[in-house]
Amino acid sequence: MVCTGWIKRTVVLASLLMVGCAGYLPLQRYQTAEIRKQDTIADVERKINGASVQASHQFSVGDQYYLAKHYDLQIGVQQQVFYRCRPYFGCSPIVHHFPVTAPYVLIYREPGGEVVGWGTLEELSKNPDDRISDLMPALKASYAAHRAKK
Repeated sequence: MVCTGWIKRTVVLASLLMVGCAGYLPLQRYQTAEIRKQDTIADVERKINGASVQASHQFSVGDQYYLAKHYDLQIGVQQQVFYRCRPYFGCSPIVHHFPVTAPYVLIYREPGGEVVGWGTLEELSKNPDDRISDLMPALKASYAAHRAKK
């Protein structure tokens, strides 16, 4: 009887943890490999399949308007091990896996909504295409203003 109570508590706790984490999905590298220039927002949303947008804001350079969508790109996994020690049972390891992420941005030209650039802020700033790297000061300023509002 003691065992079934423990199992029920474990199942309930696991369900709560899964529900709490289900709302956040980081972007994966294989998803970014599918993105192409001139893809529409709908095309990209289909390719990235539900990755969580962390921020979305508009900015302009000259007379051209852009939409920037920020994501967390999973670049690895960090593993942490904790030990739970109990009398008579000894110690047992509890392993937790945490995603390691980097900020990632998709830039769309407005009003058509086609992709003009994508990558980390650093990658986009160093992009050999001047049309992309010239957008970065305005994008960074707009992103800082967006974050300051929150």
